[in-house]
Parts: sequence; structure tokens; C-alpha cells
Amino acid sequence: MKTSRFPSIVKGGTALAIVIGLAVGFFGCGGPAPATSEVAPDRPLFSGNNGYELSYREFLSRLLVTNRAANGGIVPIDELQWVADSIVVDSLLWLSAATVDIRNHPPQWRDYDRIYGGYLVEQMWERAVRDTISWDTADVRAYWEENQDQFRIEDQVEILHLLLGPRQVALGPDSVAFRGWTREAVTAFTYDMSYYLYRLLQLGFPFPALAQGYSHDVSSRDRGGYLGWSRRGQYVDPFDSIAFALGSGDVSEPFFTAQGWHIIQVLNRIDEQVVPLDTPSVFTAAQNSIVDQRQTEAITAITDSLRSAMRVAVRPVYWDTNLLWVHDTSLVAVVNDRDSIWGMQVKSIEELIRLQSQVANTDSAQKAELFAVAGERLALIQHARDLGIDTLAEVRVAEDVIRRGRIKSVLSLATFDRAYRPTEEEMQAYYEARIDSFRNPQPLNLTELTTGDSALAVFMADQAATGRSLTELLEEFSELDQSLQVTELGWVGRDDLDQLRYGAALGIRVGQVSQPVRIESGRWALIAKNATRLDANYESVRGDISRTLRTTHYRDTFFATRDSLYVRFGIRQQETLSDPIELPPTWEREGPVAGP
Repeated sequence: MKTSRFPSIVKGGTALAIVIGLAVGFFGCGGPAPATSEVAPDRPLFSGNNGYELSYREFLSRLLVTNRAANGGIVPIDELQWVADSIVVDSLLWLSAATVDIRNHPPQWRDYDRIYGGYLVEQMWERAVRDTISWDTADVRAYWEENQDQFRIEDQVEILHLLLGPRQVALGPDSVAFRGWTREAVTAFTYDMSYYLYRLLQLGFPFPALAQGYSHDVSSRDRGGYLGWSRRGQYVDPFDSIAFALGSGDVSEPFFTAQGWHIIQVLNRIDEQVVPLDTPSVFTAAQNSIVDQRQTEAITAITDSLRSAMRVAVRPVYWDTNLLWVHDTSLVAVVNDRDSIWGMQVKSIEELIRLQSQVANTDSAQKAELFAVAGERLALIQHARDLGIDTLAEVRVAEDVIRRGRIKSVLSLATFDRAYRPTEEEMQAYYEARIDSFRNPQPLNLTELTTGDSALAVFMADQAATGRSLTELLEEFSELDQSLQVTELGWVGRDDLDQLRYGAALGIRVGQVSQPVRIESGRWALIAKNATRLDANYESVRGDISRTLRTTHYRDTFFATRDSLYVRFGIRQQETLSDPIELPPTWEREGPVAGP
């Protein structure tokens, strides 16, 4: 199932309802509830003023098209609540967009003007031009007769290919047999082999079987030598001329090129011809060409008429102004005393003209061209309105969607404040306030060898100083002291060892072994330092702190927006999400996979 990209707004009096209406799951109480294809409860999860409602059914439908538990698994309650709030906030932002003036947001206004203006003109061409074009069979036949080259196909052959290359023979799996042979001898053998295969083909052996067993053409061998359809000139001679000299089903005698000996079979061939009109694809192509031709003629006639009658009144100051410095909302010109050309509308055209002309600024002639281009666009939009295109129900709905979509993008950015970046002072303060969390409580990785003999302990310490490991010492001296023991202490800190052992470890470098230390049991210990972990300084965790602060800020901003919208629209959560939900893997779910 697929959900609509935009919510469907249903108006009835003052009632407003978001309708998505997908029933794709079920969950209840008592532990993780599996998301299934059964109908989910349709009772409201959220409701608000003006009839807004989010049902359990819609919530689960939207949950299934997120990346939560992508590999399948349990979605905990806090994540479920986040998804539910995100769905509601997204819907409320859409509703809020209806009350925002898009002209207060120039970048979004520019996008809206470009998208909606283009849509309006396209709808005009669709209804006022394309839908009015007619044709009959006589028109199609006349077009086909007058444009024969458009429907002409070249000579083509469908080819099977077998190659025997002397070099491949000499280097192949049987190369030992050819050791010591001259190049001429190997070439002669390849020649004899090619004629042997040619005779087998004449006796009726299938070409694909021989190609798979013997051909050195790696591009076609696994397909039984099949090269597919070829046009004249696709291969170099003599391959090309021999292929096109064969008839359907014919097999060539072996012929030689720089690659070796070739045998080809032509499965089918098509001679150069004009494809008949009664071929369905040809008739359709001719019909489409007529429609496109007449459509272009009609559009050109309308555009030329509008251009010749167009009046563009440019404010004098802008003839000598660098248009890239003009404010987006500055009034630059008026077209046909009806619509304004704003700064934002001329900047993109100005940039294009400068790029094409390789100039630092446009002159008066180039500006005249620029204003004519901007004016022609508005003249087309005016013509669409004169025809009532903008009053059509479908077009009005599309305009609402385009406008709200642009505004909603602004509101969505504000919801998470994605532009936020923490300052250096904020990150330093975060680090200093949590300095203990960046200290490593277990900085040393140690191994310990213990013995009950002090003299042996001193001797083994001297041996360790030469680079021998504690394990090697254990293996060599275990007969002298059967109580010898090596213990991996792992990562330890001051609280994990007594003072003497920890101090001994601090006094040596990584890879060294300490002098004997008397431990509480009365035995003697040698400590080997394997590795160390330093406390995390500010620079090493700066990136992590930045990410943490951004994530926290995004969530705080989202929750502030959520709370404000919930108050504004009177949103109430009717039931608490008290149970986690088990989701199948994304590839087993219905609908596209996307973040909420």
C-alpha cells in the first residue's frame, strides 16, 4: 500500500479532518504486540479542535513505513511516543501553513512562484492545446508517407560467434601440451581446430554447444556465442562484410583476424526497409508525431501573439543597476499593467545571461532580453488565468498543496532548528560540567605473574627485562615452582588493585614488567603493562560534544514546538502508549521505507 504524499483536507463547516485511512496493523495490551495485516483499532489516539484526529490504525500505518526496528524487533514505548508526536506535529504544521503569508519568506516564495507558475502554464497547454488537437487515419498515413526516413530501419543481422585464438590456446588449460611449439605451429593447430568445428556444424552439431565448449570470446561464450542484433558498421571488416553476406541460418567458413579464427552463424536478418504503417508501433509513433507537431505549432502561435502584445514597464533605475544586488521583494517592472516582476524573478535570469555571455554585468540590450523573458512568463500565466485555468478545482487543490508545502518546509526547519550549531563556549562549559564522565576510571591494562619464591621472582624479573613475556616465564620455570600463576587483570584503576601493585604498574612503560611486589597473600607478583587509556581531553571529545548538544537542542526545540501546537489546536492524547510493538523487518512491511 502507498500513502499520499500530502494529507487530504476535508472541510465541512468548521470541521477539519486529516484523512489517510490505511488499515495495516493491530496492537493491544500485555507485552509487545506484533504489527500484522489485521485491522487495527480505529479508536482515537490523539484528537483536537476542529475535528483533528489520529487513530491507532493510522498511527500503526505510519509506524510501519519508518526505519524503526529496520531488521525487525521491538520498538520501545519512548520511540513509539516520538513517532506519534512526530506524526501529529507534521499534520499540525500542514494546517498551520494555511495561515502563513508566503511572501514573508522570499526563498520559499521564489520556489512557489516558479513551481505554481509552471504548473499553471502546463495545465493551460494541456487543456487549451493538447486536448483540442484532433487527427484521423488519413493524417497519419500522410505523415508516414512524407517522413519515410523516420520509419526506415537499417540492415540488421542476429549473430552467433565462435572464436579460436592462438594465444588463448597456448595459455589455456592444455598449455603444457603446446610447450615448445612455435607461434606458427600453434596458429596452424588453431586453423585445423576451427575447420574441425566447422565440419561439426555442417553435420548438424548445435552452434551454442560448440561455442560454450570451445570459444575464446568471453563476452559471448557463456551465452552460447550469442552476440545479438548488429547493424552495418558495428564490427570491423572482414567480420562485418561476412556477417551481412550470409543468409538466415547460414554458417561462415572460418576466417582470420588479429584475434584468431572466427566462425559466425546468422540466425535472422532484416534488410533495410521502411516499416509498414500497419505495424502498431509505427502507427502510434506517426500519430504522436502529428500531435506533437500540431501542439508545438499551436503553442508557438499563442506565445508569439502574447509576446507581440506584451507591455513591460521597467522602473528606470533598474536599467543601470546591478540586478544581483536588487532585493528579492523589490518591484522591478510591471507586465501588461497587471502583474509585477520582482527582484527575485530577475536574479536567476541575470545569472544565466552573465554565465552564457561571460560578462561581469549585463548591458542595456541584455537587460531588455532579460525583462522580455521574465515578462513572457508572466504573460503566459496571465493568459492561463484569462482562460480560467486557475479557477479549476483540480488546479486550486494543487496550488494549495504547492503553497503549503513551501511554507511547511520553513515551519519544519524551525521545529528542529537544524541551523543550530553550539558555540565553543557552550561546548567548553558542557565538558567542564561533566569532567568526571570524561575521565577514565580504569586506565591500565595489566597481566600479573605470582610466585611464592622471592629469589625466583627477582630472577624472573631480570629475565623479563630482556623482553621475555610472563607466559614464557611461566612455561620455563613452572617446574621450579608449581604454584606459578599468570592472571590477566585486564583494565584496572586505583580502586581495583592495592597501592603497591598499582604503583608498580604506574612506574613502568607499556610492554615492560615491574620488579617483584609483595602482595597481601605473602606471594610475590610481577606486573606487565599491556596498554593504557588516557583521560579524554576536550579536543578529543569536541566532536562528540557538538553532536550531543545539537541532538539535545533539536529535541528540545521539537518539544517546544509540539507543546505550542498542542495548545493552539487543543490536542489531547486520548490513550497512553503503554506497550511496546514488535515490527517485522522493513522488507516484509507494506509501503515505502522512510523516516517519520
